Amino acid sequence: SRKRHVRKPTRKNEKTMARGRSGSAPADPPPLAPLGSLTLGPPPSSFASFAPSPPDLAVPALRPPAAADAFGRLLEDLASTSSDPRSARRAACCAALVEACRERRPSGGAGGHGDEDGASPSEVFVASLAALTSLAERHESARASGDADDDGTALAEAALPLLEVLRRVLPHAAGGGNNSGAIVARAHGSAVRTLRMLAALARTMPGGDPSGKNGGRGGEAGPGALLRAVLSASSSLVLSAPEGAGGDAAGSALRSSVLPLLHDARPKVRRAAAAAALEVVSAPSAPVECYNAGDDVDPERYARLGRRRRDAADVVWEHCHGVLSGGAAGGRSGGKDGTDGGRRLVHVLRFLSSALPRADDVRIRVKFGEACVSLMGAGTVPADAAGECLACLLSCVDDSESGSGTTGGQGGEELSRFAARALAFLLQNRPPSGGGGGTVDRAGTAHARCVAACVGRMMAPPSAGEDPVKPPPAAVLAAKLLPDSLRSVLRLCGDGAGDEDGGPASEFNRLASLSAPRLASWLVSGGDGRRIALEALPRCVSAAEECLSVR
Repeated sequence: SRKRHVRKPTRKNEKTMARGRSGSAPADPPPLAPLGSLTLGPPPSSFASFAPSPPDLAVPALRPPAAADAFGRLLEDLASTSSDPRSARRAACCAALVEACRERRPSGGAGGHGDEDGASPSEVFVASLAALTSLAERHESARASGDADDDGTALAEAALPLLEVLRRVLPHAAGGGNNSGAIVARAHGSAVRTLRMLAALARTMPGGDPSGKNGGRGGEAGPGALLRAVLSASSSLVLSAPEGAGGDAAGSALRSSVLPLLHDARPKVRRAAAAAALEVVSAPSAPVECYNAGDDVDPERYARLGRRRRDAADVVWEHCHGVLSGGAAGGRSGGKDGTDGGRRLVHVLRFLSSALPRADDVRIRVKFGEACVSLMGAGTVPADAAGECLACLLSCVDDSESGSGTTGGQGGEELSRFAARALAFLLQNRPPSGGGGGTVDRAGTAHARCVAACVGRMMAPPSAGEDPVKPPPAAVLAAKLLPDSLRSVLRLCGDGAGDEDGGPASEFNRLASLSAPRLASWLVSGGDGRRIALEALPRCVSAAEECLSVR
């Protein structure tokens, strides 16, 4: 290693360098600890693409004590064992990584904790990534030469603990107190390539073909378990991407490892991909501190991190909107991975039903709601996807269970206007029939819930600044369409669209309970509200009398 010469401060800049320190004289900078190239075997060729020269790959001990304590507790948790054999493999892997960090460190150098026995987050991150890259390249070369006679279990058993360590260390290595995540930013491209290589190897393993009838082996060390671990590490990599990782760093990680697996044939892998994508789209509205425990409070850095996470969430939203747009255009050709277009549409609609209530902008919900209406209006939605499309529309309008807080003020008015357009479409079109009794039941129940949710959104309780004498336009329109809404739900009950609890009959009661208090408040307020309520109530009573003829 080279000796670092620190230039003494001159009189001109002596005050500037000493500002903020306890003493009057400028203190010496902390010692720099070069990392070198940390590998558990021969250094892979791709790892050298991001590894800088030894003088530049020096991480000073800049982390605050709180972050150091949090990372120390993380290492203790990773090194702990239990009755689960996976914890023993994880503890052995963590101990080997820490030992490799100590061996590659110059004698007398500290790893960022202030002692010689510990390891810094950057060191553990580089060591785990180098080990994963070397492991994947060795397995790929062995398969190319025909020397790999196993079914990939050895690769999965060796990669799973490394992926878990990488996933849990990433937020600490990319934190603002850890030299602003410079090492993670430099190695981000290689990390994306390594995770993509592992995902490709898992899909080509014997038993890892997603088109198989059994969906591939998904045990503790099968290709399914490896894919789920890759997905967890990919979501952590996306959320922890520092500023220097590049403009589309998060997008490349999502497109290569997460979004293609949203349409995997294995339910466990598909649920893991949906969970990873859900974590990405929920991050913009979540506190930034929860991913950077121990960092100093820096509002500007948190604002930049929030913008990067919104950009990453937009990649997921654009992928889902592209699938919906292709379905509205009648495209059934499927995607690049060979999956059927109708199946891809069902997978995306199911994901959106749980993701849209967590959107950080109400315009996202309106955009996808319009896409669902266009999809049903075009008549190209398959029979098995009709209920999923209505459930997605319901998540765009109804946020009673989300608690996201994104529909107040101007956003609430925009969502009420969309609810009026959706209600007009639902009253003019009946749920699609065909495909069996179960499909009809589900689509009819979802149709009734959407009608009740649209009326409830339009007739929401009055806000603080609302004039009690003059109701808002959306509420007036809902009152005028209330009789037709009641009859629409009653027709679904008469068609036998669902006799179980929570069917259209329950939605009829919910619709009445949502609208009655609002109409009663207009009756006592006077003005236009009283006139509108007196016009709507007789028609509502005649519509309610029809429910006596429904069994």
